Amino acid sequence: MWAASALHGAEWVDDSEPIEILVDERRKQSGLVVRMDRVADDEITAVNGLPVTTLARTAFDLGRYQKRPAAIARLDALMRGAPFSADEVLMLMQRYGPVRGVRQLRELLPLVDPGAASPREEPASTPVDRQWVSNS
Repeated sequence: MWAASALHGAEWVDDSEPIEILVDERRKQSGLVVRMDRVADDEITAVNGLPVTTLARTAFDLGRYQKRPAAIARLDALMRGAPFSADEVLMLMQRYGPVRGVRQLRELLPLVDPGAASPREEPASTPVDRQWVSNS
């Protein structure tokens, strides 16, 4: 998911992170994080000739598969580099129902801030602070 967000234009991508791929059946491959998940044809696009998940699907996966601080930082970076439609992400949430991490994504999506500082500059407490502020 992180590689797809980088191809879409997100900044602050750590190129030492393993590449994550989505497949119909799990096969271990060295240097890859293999995630078994359904992906519809309309969730795939091409960037520089490479097949990648669409912006909405990339956001859908980033917000579900990462721990909260990493998820919000990566969603912020994606929104800053290549704005995605929160409505399209919500449609994917409806399409796939109560899949892994969707509750976290539902909480984080309204907190996405394309103007957020880079993850290296942003204090570790920021995601918690944003949640606390949004609930007051």
